[in-house]
Amino acid sequence: MKLSDTEKNNRLSEVFLKKSDREYYDLEITENHQKLYDQYVSGDLNKQDFEEYLKKISS
Repeated sequence: MKLSDTEKNNRLSEVFLKKSDREYYDLEITENHQKLYDQYVSGDLNKQDFEEYLKKISS
């Protein structure tokens, strides 16, 4: 899926905040987390799937 620049920037901001939260709580950002972030920013995942998969790998 091709994302507009605005949508890509919004997704990058959202991922940045999620990474910052994990770092604040001293939680590791694993390779799986990074792959998931990359898929979301590239448009391979929609927001709902991203949130669902993130919960699965974070628990």
